[in-house]
Formats: sequence, C-alpha cells, structure tokens
Amino acid sequence: VRSTTFGGSYAFNDSFYLAADFSQINHNSSNYFENSYEFSLGFHKSLTKKTDFYAELGYRQYDLRNNGGIVSTIDRNRMRNISKYDGARARNGGPNNGCTTTPITPITNNQRTVDRAISSMRASGATNIPNGVGWGVRVLSPGEPFTEGVGFDDRSIIKAMVILTDGENYYRGRGHYYHSSYSAYGYSSFGRLGTQSASSSRLASELNDRTSEACDYAKSLGIRVYTITFQVSSSSTRNLMEACATNPSLYFDSPSSSALRDAFEMIAGDLSSLRLSR
Repeated sequence: VRSTTFGGSYAFNDSFYLAADFSQINHNSSNYFENSYEFSLGFHKSLTKKTDFYAELGYRQYDLRNNGGIVSTIDRNRMRNISKYDGARARNGGPNNGCTTTPITPITNNQRTVDRAISSMRASGATNIPNGVGWGVRVLSPGEPFTEGVGFDDRSIIKAMVILTDGENYYRGRGHYYHSSYSAYGYSSFGRLGTQSASSSRLASELNDRTSEACDYAKSLGIRVYTITFQVSSSSTRNLMEACATNPSLYFDSPSSSALRDAFEMIAGDLSSLRLSR
C-alpha cells in the first residue's frame, strides 16, 4: 500500500510560520515506514526586536520495523539555528543546561582559593557519577584542559581522588524526538551512551556501566580512589561505589553529616600516612 499526504500550517505570535509536508507511506507484511519531507518558511522577532528570516528544508523517516526510531534533520537544524538566541540571556535550562554552573577549580595549594570554591558550590541537576570521575581524572592529569598535574609516571607524587555522591545515577528519558532531557551526554538520541533509549531506567543502567569503566580507568592510571556515599538509600549504588574505590577499605558509607566528617578525617589520615611512608 502506498499513500501520499500534503498539508500546511501556520502560527502568528510575534512570528509567522508556514510549513508544508509531503509524506509517502509504504506498507506491506514485512515493513512499515514513512518518508516525510518538510519545508518551512517564516520569521520571528528576537528579544532585541531584530527580525530573523529563515527557511528550512528537512527530511524525516519514521521506521517502525523492529521498533525503530525517528530520524529527523529538520529538528536538528532548528536546534542548531543559533540566530534565535541573539540578545537572549543565559539561563540554566535548554541549550544552556549545565553551562551556568561554577567552573572547576584547578589543582592549587592555596587554601583560600579552595575554601572560596567550596563556598560557591550550589547543588543542582541530577546525579551523573561517571561525568564527575572523568573530570577528576582530567584535573589530575598533566594534559589539557588542565595542566597543573604532574605526569602519571612520577611516583614521588600521590594522586588521589575523592568521589562523593548523595544519590544514584539518573538520566531522564522523555517521549520526544530526542528521547531524554539534555545532559552531559547531550540527548539520548545522540547515542553517546551506547543507547538511544527513552527509558530512564535503561539510561541509568548505562550510566552505572560508565561509572565502573571510569573508575577502572582512574585506578589503572595509579590514582588512589576514595569513594563516599552520603545518605544514599540505594544498595546497588553503595555496592557500585564500593567497587569503584581502590580497595573496599577506601569506601565510606555516610548516613549522617557527622559520619561524613569522620570519613574525610579518615581519608586525610590515610593520605598523611602514605606521604610519611614515602
């Protein structure tokens, strides 16, 4: 069975939008897919009252065989049309999600710098443990984007990393073209986690696998990894973090603030003992 459709639409709200769609549907006993070509023409006013004119030609393919997904060039083009951000103010959402957070403080021996950085920290977003481990490795490395660390072959230096989490990995799946909220890995549909799933539980599982891989990589470089779970109820996350540590004795489960302080005191003591033994 073959069929074609043609349609148009428009909206007017400080903007004008006209779209035309041409679709061809092919269906038989073994497959079903739709090829959709879309042309859109319009203009809108940005926050600076500047008028932007745009025209787009896109292509979509809906492949329902084997629960296939949606391929859409026109949606990607709309997202990448940066002119719509002219004069806009950055906020912690949408394409600026995560971009307004406090930058990482490079390695320093200035305590005041460290204290100020800690005081300026604000909790937000969801838990992404492997991303934190990855940036920890970058900070400790001698290469870009941070160059304060000495080489990994310098055995006179102890490289240590403390990984603290107050929750389990989370990556919110969504029922739209991009399959998820935007995160450090972009949208799920980008496939950077090895899946394009829209399932939050599946995405969290992938993050857990990435956590294990990131921890193994850090330890393979000779980094001494300490891990802490703070008021984490998930036993699977506690087990994950225990396995992440260089050895089980370097994992600390802290159900309270006092237990968290004790954990950091024990880590400081352990590092002091190692330094003296060198």
